[in-house]
Amino acid sequence: MKKNNFDSYIKEKIQKKPYLKIELENAGQAIHIAQQLYDLRRSKGLTQKQFAKLIGMSQPNVARLESGDYKSYSLRTLNKAVRVLGSNIEIKIIPINKIHKPSFIFCDLFILAYFLQKLHS
Repeated sequence: MKKNNFDSYIKEKIQKKPYLKIELENAGQAIHIAQQLYDLRRSKGLTQKQFAKLIGMSQPNVARLESGDYKSYSLRTLNKAVRVLGSNIEIKIIPINKIHKPSFIFCDLFILAYFLQKLHS
């Protein structure tokens, strides 16, 4: 499917089910956070197991943090994780009317599968 066709398809589905726009934005944010954690950990040369030990959690929990579909992390947990990796968290509150159209930069197979399932349910 060409990008223009996909964009039109998504717009049409969002018109029918407006809540999908928020879910799309949230999925993009979750994937972006997971990718940043993964990239930071890898840049420090740490395995998930080594990283888990440094932040006092299990390797499966680190895998969940790095999973694009996991959204139950707390600010405290994220802060602890990024501090160990030599980084900080920045949070911005943006008025809804200033939010850009959803970007499909993070549209990988997970997002596509997730939304196709939501659209057909």
